[in-house]
Amino acid sequence: MNIITSNDVDYDSVEVLGRVFSDTGLNAITKEPDGFGNARVDITFPSNDEDMDLKIIVMVWVPSREPEVLQFRAVLLEKEDRDSLEKTNVLWEEINSVVEIQNQNAFGFLSLSNMAGITLDYSLTMEGGVADSTIINTAKVVARIAQGAKSSILDEISFAD
Repeated sequence: MNIITSNDVDYDSVEVLGRVFSDTGLNAITKEPDGFGNARVDITFPSNDEDMDLKIIVMVWVPSREPEVLQFRAVLLEKEDRDSLEKTNVLWEEINSVVEIQNQNAFGFLSLSNMAGITLDYSLTMEGGVADSTIINTAKVVARIAQGAKSSILDEISFAD
C-alpha cells in the first residue's frame, strides 16, 4: 500500500495516479494539461450490460484551487445528448426524478447542468495522505454508481421512444 499526498500529484502532474491505476490492471490514460485544463487520468470501465452501452470513463484530477483534493467525474451523457433531451418535458422530468433519487444516495453528486453534460462528481480529500487502494476503490465505486444511473436514464429514454 502506498500513501498518495499533494506532494505526489497536483494540477499539472498526475503521473503517480496514472501508475496507481495502471499497476492494478485498470485501463488508465494520463492526459497532460491542455490550454486551461488540468492534467488528469482517464480510467475506462467497460459496459457491464450486454444490451446497453454503459461504458464509463472516470476522470481524476486535482482542482487548481484545492491542492488537497482529488476530483472524480464520470460523464453519463454528453452535453449534446443531454441538450436534445431537454426538449421533451415529460422525459426530462423523469430524468430529473432519477437524478434526485441518485443524489439521495449521498455518494457523489449527479448534475444535470454541468458543461460536460450529465455527470457524477465526487471529491476525495488527500489531506494527510490517502491510500492508493482508497483511490482505486473510489474510482470503481464512482464507475459502478455512474453505470447504474446511466442505465436508469437510458431506460427512461428508451421508454419515451
